[in-house]
Amino acid sequence: ARERELRTFDFLKTTRLTAAELMIGKLLGAPIVAYFIVVCTLPISILAGLLGGVQPIAVLGALVLLVFFNLFYSLAALWESMLVEKASSGAVGLMMLLANLLALAFMDGPFKGIAAISVVPALFSLHGLRQFDVGHIAPTVFGKEVPCVILTLVLYVLLGAWFVLMLVRNLKRDLSQIQVLSRWQCVGLIAFWNLLFYAFLDTQRIMDLSRLQPSPGSYPNHAYEIATFAVAWNAFFLFLIGVAALSPYEKLKVWWRNWKSGKASYLAPNGLPWPGLVPAAVIAYGMLAAEALGLRSGVPIGTWRLGLVAVAFVAFLIFTARDVLFLQWCLLTRMKHPVTKGVLFLVFYYSAAGIIGAVAGVFSDGATWKAIAVLTPYAWFGEIENPRA
Repeated sequence: ARERELRTFDFLKTTRLTAAELMIGKLLGAPIVAYFIVVCTLPISILAGLLGGVQPIAVLGALVLLVFFNLFYSLAALWESMLVEKASSGAVGLMMLLANLLALAFMDGPFKGIAAISVVPALFSLHGLRQFDVGHIAPTVFGKEVPCVILTLVLYVLLGAWFVLMLVRNLKRDLSQIQVLSRWQCVGLIAFWNLLFYAFLDTQRIMDLSRLQPSPGSYPNHAYEIATFAVAWNAFFLFLIGVAALSPYEKLKVWWRNWKSGKASYLAPNGLPWPGLVPAAVIAYGMLAAEALGLRSGVPIGTWRLGLVAVAFVAFLIFTARDVLFLQWCLLTRMKHPVTKGVLFLVFYYSAAGIIGAVAGVFSDGATWKAIAVLTPYAWFGEIENPRA
């Protein structure tokens, strides 16, 4: 973003350096003074830790976490900078700090592994601290406990690889030409996020929460909880991959001309983004069905209401495809910051839908549900919990 502000971005586009080489230079070359200062202070830090009674393995682990933490969040900051027109390093730094703190909210829930995205649990567990119950959480991967330090490092590597893919693909492109991921890469990303979802899912924790808040006439209620989590999780990421697959204006115009003349397929990579949402939704539902058929959850298949869940996936798919096509239209208008403004328009729409539902409830008890069901897909959350006759 700073290159764009200084009008020197054209040098990045014309240089013989590849996008990967530029990325490495931005990550390791630009902050070289900071790296040098850390290296110079390492002997003092290590000696002070050992004299203070810290175990050598804890000192070594903290240094490894420092390196991985810095590289991962530098990749995230560089990715964010690639997508904006003006430099906002302060906002990026605040965003990274908030991300570390917000991840701690998952510590006491059924997805404790997500908290490992924050470096705090790993550091606390490494030093045996017990403040705020952070140091002794036991995240699980497919039901097996994994040390926080190892899980944090693995997550930084896996998530960092996706940032690298997006950076190498777009780092030398103008803002108007950026397509964060291709259609099939988006499908792979949704499969990856669903794999994390079921890997981190602690079914025993959901069963414990269900016993604390039992619902009348339910089999251990965590089948509904898992299905609702899965639909909400995938609704969010379906929208994100739809945004990531938006076609740039020029490419979409060329595709449209070729498609009208019969020279290109409707499913071409530079065409409309919505067809890529269909296989992503199918994969997401298939992985939920595999979880329901598996023995890990311990709940009869009939209690999952997979038919209702399938309809909920279809509803969210239709609304997400509509929203993504609206954002694609915003790109075609050539307005400034089209995606940001398009998202704000969508926020206004769903806020208005909520207000309409609330006003309709004044006239009839069931009018709110009907209005929400017509204007949004969110009524299906209630259908999964309490199916209507």
